Amino acid sequence: LVASPTIALTAPTTASVGVPVSFTVTPTAPTGGNPIQNVTFDPGDNSGLRNLGSVTNAQTIQHTYQSGGSYTARATVADSSGQRGETTAVVAVQRSPVTVSISANPTTVSTGEPVTFTINSSAGGFAGGTGPPIQSVRVTFPDGQSADVGPGQQTLVRSFTAPGTYTVRARATDTAGTSQESTTSVLVRERGAIEVNVTATSADSAPGLGSPCLPSDPSTFPKTCTFSSGFSGSARVQLSATVVGVSANDPVVRYVWNFGDGTQETSGRSTDHVFSRGTYTVTVTATTASGATGTGRVTLIIQ
Repeated sequence: LVASPTIALTAPTTASVGVPVSFTVTPTAPTGGNPIQNVTFDPGDNSGLRNLGSVTNAQTIQHTYQSGGSYTARATVADSSGQRGETTAVVAVQRSPVTVSISANPTTVSTGEPVTFTINSSAGGFAGGTGPPIQSVRVTFPDGQSADVGPGQQTLVRSFTAPGTYTVRARATDTAGTSQESTTSVLVRERGAIEVNVTATSADSAPGLGSPCLPSDPSTFPKTCTFSSGFSGSARVQLSATVVGVSANDPVVRYVWNFGDGTQETSGRSTDHVFSRGTYTVTVTATTASGATGTGRVTLIIQ
């Protein structure tokens, strides 16, 4: 009795939809047996039988499953006398979703202030493999406008003209048709005047006696400050402005000081000025890059 041929089939136990799977088919004719006449391979998904002919060495076959499920792949070998050998391998195929996320910075802004959206997307995978590549990533805004960005990490900058809460969506789709969506929200407030507070200290090298600024509570503005002019009849005062409610995306770009004595100066947030005896209302107007403004004041009494 002549022994039948044998065949081995190696394959991964798991795979992803749309990702090629490698099978290795190895037929063997026994010593003294009949020659191999035909080898076939069936991936088990009704895509059709593959005839490999009378091969006698290992063959690598690539196959791509188009839907998820458990598939029994089958390899057969037949010799010239009709004797057969057969083996199977089970492959669990899962749809591998893409991943996508979107974030906003900052999440609270004023109208007209820019917001940077960061979108991260990547192809899915299964058991350490790589899933179908990303075909498109689309960012959709509540007003119906959209933008297509590439895979990986991408950024978009957008501003909003009206107050409200806006939900922005990012959807990634791979070549197998799998989609995932992520959302982020931005709170947009009406732009108002920014808050500007002013503090005053003596800038003289040997200042005369003066009462502290009132109110004494450091968080209460505006203040009234008293300084002594001494024998010179004048006092040099250091003035500083502090702006509240301005974000890093909309910085102050201009300060205009009015010293209350008929002079003014465009400079930074701090300045000093010489005042004669008298009472002065000093104001400073701060303007941000987007055009928001605010004015602070301090009353100086020079004795």
